[in-house]
Amino acid sequence: MPILPSLPAPRVLLVEDEIIIATDLQAILDRLGFHVLAVLADGDEAVQAALRLEPDLVLMDIVLQGQVDGIEAAHRIRSHKPIPVVFITAYADNQRLERAKLTMPFGYILKPFSERDLKITLDMALYTARVEAERRQTEEALRRSEALLDAFFEYSPAGLALLDKDLKYLRVNQALRRMNGPSLEAHLGRTVGEVLGPVASLVEPLARQVLDTGQPLVNAQVTVHDPQREGGQGCFFGSLFPVRDQAGDSLALGAVVLDVSSQYRSERDKRDAQALLTTVIDSLPFWYSVKDDQLKYHLINRRMAEDLEIEASQWQGRSADELPEPYPRLLARNPHWDQRILAGEPRVEVPEYTVQLDGRTTWRRMVKVPWKDDNGRIQGVITWSEDITEEKTVREAMVRSEAKYRQLFDMARDMVLLHDLEAPEGGSGRFIEVNPAAREALGYTLDEFRAMTPQQILDPKEWDLSPEEQRLLEKDQGPLI
Repeated sequence: MPILPSLPAPRVLLVEDEIIIATDLQAILDRLGFHVLAVLADGDEAVQAALRLEPDLVLMDIVLQGQVDGIEAAHRIRSHKPIPVVFITAYADNQRLERAKLTMPFGYILKPFSERDLKITLDMALYTARVEAERRQTEEALRRSEALLDAFFEYSPAGLALLDKDLKYLRVNQALRRMNGPSLEAHLGRTVGEVLGPVASLVEPLARQVLDTGQPLVNAQVTVHDPQREGGQGCFFGSLFPVRDQAGDSLALGAVVLDVSSQYRSERDKRDAQALLTTVIDSLPFWYSVKDDQLKYHLINRRMAEDLEIEASQWQGRSADELPEPYPRLLARNPHWDQRILAGEPRVEVPEYTVQLDGRTTWRRMVKVPWKDDNGRIQGVITWSEDITEEKTVREAMVRSEAKYRQLFDMARDMVLLHDLEAPEGGSGRFIEVNPAAREALGYTLDEFRAMTPQQILDPKEWDLSPEEQRLLEKDQGPLI
């Protein structure tokens, strides 16, 4: 079994108004490896201490001295900060249970209880709290990413679109809507052919080529007959690229379109169009660079230049090895990646690699593809690289938490059975997970458990239960702790 890294002792705030019980509980928590921050007997003081000390967990007696009981104190704490609360009490009446449930506690322990019961309940509460914190962190990262994408679509001077594999529009920005004519609503869910009409015969083959080969198409020129334009023609530069998931599977097609009709006749205006394309590339939220076939930099976008703190005069026309320190260490690693592209390999992906920036290690994901001319000859290498440090940190934290939970679950000598709260036909749902101790004690395999509900294997008459506990179990009002 793998050795898990040692973690700091969980910090616990103990709230108990009976001095003898509080002293015993503190001693038990010390033995179990918890760090007791304070022992309090008053609900108001417990709220103030929890918000000030921010413990990992609050172990709270329901009945306390003063006007604020444990349930109200837990409610006040949870309304300000997501600190997990586990209740301890000698009372199990319905009114208290219903009030306690409204505070969303992470556990409920009835006195008297064993050290084993206490440890399992607290460990499960801490694990659940960590998973919830990591989920909130992931959701916040996703919200930030979505906000960046929304802003990019909204304010980009170029036409932008996402299309599915059937070439139906999934998303279109205002710039592309103005180029195409129909409203945003008239784009969504409709194919390129339905929106563009005859012009689609020029666009669809290029889009199909990118979807079939998985290779991006950069700066493809499309000229269309348009009597409403000066000169009777419209000219567009379009770049198409596959949008992939983490496994590398194609999910959609991305499109960047520049309307260069007014600049079509002059080289100077063509340079302006190239500058506009550079502006779009500079708006990308990840590193983007282009090297020629001698691996000398032709383009580095603004995000990459700002992160590396490198000026155009330092990189233009130079290879990574020719740059001043520390850039060769950052950019000249594994040159065979570029050589593979120049040798004809269509795509090189590096799922993870590290870069030292400002004294800290960042994790990145990189993709390299050929830069080709209109005749399909390889001119150089296009590279884009995105920062995945936050994503990797969250993923690794979840793996560590899952490993600790699995070790605790599998090593527990008591039976631990997890099941859905409800089934479509009423009553408790089917079992989700059952630890080895329960499988051995009850004589069923895990697959057999997953086909059953608690009522099929737990007969209240066979357990040494009080009348109140038996009534709760028969009415399926939740698990007994």
